[in-house]
Amino acid sequence: MLKKLLKLEWNASARLLLLVNFGVLGLTALASALIAVQNAFPDVGSQTWFTIVTILIGIMMMMGFIGMMVVTVFLNVRSFYNLLGQRGYLLLTLPVTTTQHITAKLIYALATTLFSILMLFVDGCVTMVGMGETFTAFKDFQFISVGPMLYTLLLILLALAGGYLFLYLCIAIGGQWPQSRLFASVVTFFVLQFLFQILLAGIGIFAAFSFYRHGHLIVTMAGALPEPHYELYVFFGVIALIFLVWDAILWAGTQYLITKKLNLA
Repeated sequence: MLKKLLKLEWNASARLLLLVNFGVLGLTALASALIAVQNAFPDVGSQTWFTIVTILIGIMMMMGFIGMMVVTVFLNVRSFYNLLGQRGYLLLTLPVTTTQHITAKLIYALATTLFSILMLFVDGCVTMVGMGETFTAFKDFQFISVGPMLYTLLLILLALAGGYLFLYLCIAIGGQWPQSRLFASVVTFFVLQFLFQILLAGIGIFAAFSFYRHGHLIVTMAGALPEPHYELYVFFGVIALIFLVWDAILWAGTQYLITKKLNLA
């Protein structure tokens, strides 16, 4: 059933997402071509009208980069928002658990966001081709080993999942006031952001104070680890665990509200 839910997500927004991403890619290719012409033919590139067109296309390209990510996040958040609205009367009657609904929307959101990030990278490469700096920029590039690369990807996924789950939780809380769902969700977002910032500041102060009081013990324990740089593995492992626990808390809160406190608009 999860596969069918993912297909529903695809049918609902894939066409617009692909249109925006490849539209920006086409705009980037045009801007890159104009830059290449400007570099190859200085007489043409120095003309006022050509410079103005190049600048305007460049501005549109930069706005397109921002628009790609905004549209991607908006469509994914809107999909969950609609689940708790009139669309929910249909979707929530399907023989599907709440966990499957959240899983499908989160998987699709992560996949489309990663795709948009990849397209941004492609756009950047196309721009560099127009500038004639591709090989200059990449000639000294060295690929990192598989372990750190997979760990980096894991952190990106956990961070993105946390961002979406936080928005899901805000929408689920705002859904407790069905007549003013959007307003309640926005207010919840800012209130929770403020509270979490206070919490993070408190944790940071506590960690700094603890290190000041017991830093010598931490250094001694790190020096006793069996391999060089092992403390880095422990540190980054703790960061990944914190992300994972945070995501689990957000997921549990969202699932509880949808399962136990559902109040469709």
